[in-house]
Amino acid sequence: MTIAPARPATGLPPVAWRPLLAAGGALAVLLIAVSARYGYHRDELYFLQAGQHLAWGYPDQPPLTPALARLVSTVAPDSLIALRVPSTLLAAGVVIFTGLIAREFGGGRAEQLLAACCMSVSAALLLIGHLFGIR
Repeated sequence: MTIAPARPATGLPPVAWRPLLAAGGALAVLLIAVSARYGYHRDELYFLQAGQHLAWGYPDQPPLTPALARLVSTVAPDSLIALRVPSTLLAAGVVIFTGLIAREFGGGRAEQLLAACCMSVSAALLLIGHLFGIR
């Protein structure tokens, strides 16, 4: 007689998609709204210049960042807002994934939203999401 292995019951609460998407969207709107208030950061200028001289290896960064800077500057030349959109979208994704991680720990709707909101006001995420510099 063989005994089939028991399937683990997930027992996870449902994903609070609307609140998580609202938290991520609110962060994205805020970051886009203030993205043109300040000029270029020195790293952003460096990435734009490195994007004009693409290479597979740089001593201080992976090749994706300059390639993305070149793509953005080709699509929307001299647009600071467009340059900062990829970082903003990734920051919004981090907020949503933080809520999903809270769900994996057993958090319900309120806990998922709380975790996402706490991440959305994190100083590190606000700084990284405001400037172009995906590393």
